[in-house]
Amino acid sequence: MFLETLPGSRIRFFALRLALTALFLLLVAGIACLAWYPGLLLQLSGISRHLLVAGLASIVIGPGLSTLLYRHGKRGLALDLIVILVVEVAVLTVVAGDLYRQRPYFAVFVVDRFELVTASEVEWDSIRHRELRDKPFGGPRLVYAKLPEDRATITALIEETVLNGSADIDRRPEFWLPYADGVEAVRERLIPFDRNSVGALVIDAWLKSEELDAGNFGYLPIRGRTGDASIVVDRLSGSPVTILDFDPWQLLPPEDHQPARDIEQTHQ
Repeated sequence: MFLETLPGSRIRFFALRLALTALFLLLVAGIACLAWYPGLLLQLSGISRHLLVAGLASIVIGPGLSTLLYRHGKRGLALDLIVILVVEVAVLTVVAGDLYRQRPYFAVFVVDRFELVTASEVEWDSIRHRELRDKPFGGPRLVYAKLPEDRATITALIEETVLNGSADIDRRPEFWLPYADGVEAVRERLIPFDRNSVGALVIDAWLKSEELDAGNFGYLPIRGRTGDASIVVDRLSGSPVTILDFDPWQLLPPEDHQPARDIEQTHQ
């Protein structure tokens, strides 16, 4: 029976149980960091706290309770350990499910920046283009949110978003188009790298590590739930390359640091 193979002392049992929990946590964290929140997406989405809570809860519930109840040869020990293990796995499953639901599903370009949007923030029935529903592995689906052109629609949208508090067009799929349709708009808004800015060290380090020419790239702000960063874009293709951790608003006018509603900002 497996109980006979368990160590006799609580200290050794705790170390064994902690190693098992660490394996579970590494599995969840690995999936989250590689598939759901690659690169800086974890930082921008504010999910680090969830992983920390999951880790602490698992250590308390798993190794903590198991060691507290553990006594080698104790009657009913197998049932105690199995129940605790089931509870621990259930907690990790709930946390993993929450991380999955809150992952950035879309990266929407709107006016002058990218917005990270989760699947739960949009009405899926309003997504007109089927290809926008599919999320690539290891990153969000790129989307172009196009502003309407006629004055009546613009006025109605301003009333909805500014006066009634409705979602902005970055979270309104009826205004979404495939990213390829907005590449030219992205190119027009690209900010050139400034080697004298506060992000110069980050920029230079990335360019040197990849052996690239700064003139071939620009950047735009990318906004997440809990922070902003700079998304680097290839000037030729208009495709995002990576996300760098430096202030994207440093070269913009102060009034642009917290962008107003997109419709009002562009058409006032």
